[in-house]
Amino acid sequence: MNRPGRTLQTRVRESILQAILSGSIRPGQRLSIPMLADTLGVSATPVREALSSLAGDGILHLFPGGVVIVPVITRAQLEQWLWLRRVIECRLVERGLERKTPADAEAIADLASSVARNQLDPALCVEIAAAVVDRIVTLADLPVMENNLRRVRVRCAATLADGQRHAGAEASISFATAIARALLAGNDSDARISHCHYLDSTDAAAHSIMDAAETTSGLADSTIWSTR
Repeated sequence: MNRPGRTLQTRVRESILQAILSGSIRPGQRLSIPMLADTLGVSATPVREALSSLAGDGILHLFPGGVVIVPVITRAQLEQWLWLRRVIECRLVERGLERKTPADAEAIADLASSVARNQLDPALCVEIAAAVVDRIVTLADLPVMENNLRRVRVRCAATLADGQRHAGAEASISFATAIARALLAGNDSDARISHCHYLDSTDAAAHSIMDAAETTSGLADSTIWSTR
């Protein structure tokens, strides 16, 4: 948690968010501010501030008495967030591809090609594919839309945890290979198509995980997250 240039609140927020994204904190799980503060080795104040920030983004709910619950997403909410992510991300990718320079295309293709060297690490493949999309999205230079996309992505990931990342490994490898080829050939149309196929595959993985979660919805308990 001690990376320079970040406030204590930001570091606490990132630690809690990472625990949610990794599945260490599960949807439906009850937490408390004192226990989180004890686990992270900080006072209650930065924890309370970090939780308020996460609650503002819809990642978790705060209740009187310092009780914290990560909400369980419904299928309707998942459908809405996946649709919203697709709309925003496709627009940003389209604009990013239009604005890219030859140097940008080469750098992004090189990043995408690195997936081939890491196929034995599914989680890393998914991270690389996501980084490829983010590099293109940044080129769009639409910070408000990019921020909205980030929030929608986090909401989906917070619910599906790392299961979606592993389930999407095959899709990520296929996407990275296809978009690297398209970028090096200067074919933006194929690049957009490969991105659409990528979203189709990751959405299918999300639905599959939601199906599994609905059959085991009784597993959420009141265990307090702890890294100890």
